[in-house]
Amino acid sequence: MPAMFMCVLLLVLLYQYKLRKIEQEEQKKEAEYLKLEHKASLPIKRSLNNLTYFTISLDNLPFHKDATGRLATIQNTITDLSNKKICNLAGLTNTDLKLKYGANNLETLSSYDENYTLFLRTLAEWSEQLFIEGFEEDALLVSQYALQCNTDISKTYTTLARIYKKQGNIDSIYALLPIAESHSGIIDLKKAIYDVLNEI
Repeated sequence: MPAMFMCVLLLVLLYQYKLRKIEQEEQKKEAEYLKLEHKASLPIKRSLNNLTYFTISLDNLPFHKDATGRLATIQNTITDLSNKKICNLAGLTNTDLKLKYGANNLETLSSYDENYTLFLRTLAEWSEQLFIEGFEEDALLVSQYALQCNTDISKTYTTLARIYKKQGNIDSIYALLPIAESHSGIIDLKKAIYDVLNEI
């Protein structure tokens, strides 16, 4: 009986020790984060000159002068974005941005990143709409351009895969897989591509 009691007591003490250790580690991490966040939130405005801005090449895109409806709206969005500052800041947290560029620049930087996201989504919509309206080569051009812009929008990949499938170019569909793997949502992107391959 005493031996069993000692074993139980040791287990309880060991559990409490590990629990305290975990709590201490969490408190340490939280303290470090708060310290970093405080430093990042200081009202310091740094230069944005070293940012890598993205430029939209309008001359290389298939604009239709007689476009109407959804296609016209998409083209107008692309044209409007070409006059705005665009940056791909994926992978950087707000704390990262504030530390690197100053808290006062966070709103500006967020707008640049939002422009990039809108641009990629609009390219996906554009290529899909062109394909729907029968402009296959133009849809191909827009989709391939989106890949050059490092898109992770699944609609771009599925539209491009459908174009390749219609052309009988199955090898090019499989060539999209390693590109999809380079993005964080690799499972969704790869699944979207395989779904096109399996379409009747």
